[in-house]
Amino acid sequence: AGGVGGGAVAAACADGVLHLFCSGSGALLGRLRVGGGEPLYAVAFSPSGGLLAASGSSEEISVLAVPGLTARARLRLPRGAAVECALNTATVLALCFRDEESLFSGGYDAAVTVWRLPPPPRLREIR
Repeated sequence: AGGVGGGAVAAACADGVLHLFCSGSGALLGRLRVGGGEPLYAVAFSPSGGLLAASGSSEEISVLAVPGLTARARLRLPRGAAVECALNTATVLALCFRDEESLFSGGYDAAVTVWRLPPPPRLREIR
């Protein structure tokens, strides 16, 4: 599976590694093993290109900040912060951001889940 966003291209691979490439030059920007190394089936960029979601057979959706591929959230199935629709109870095969705060997932179980993402961590100034 692959996706394009914010000048980057993401490729989800069967070995559980997510690759991030520059869409202009093709240069590798980063790679990250997602979940427990199970195959990845879906990736999606947020509308701004600042977030990337990836999922596979681990029944977990990883939401990463781009370009550093740093963890932003982990959404577990079937427990989690789902709202509006039924929870996925099977492998997630499709992901789509509605905005920077909501993510849709669809899976083998024919259910669509709408996830509300937690806010990004806030940094405090220490004086």
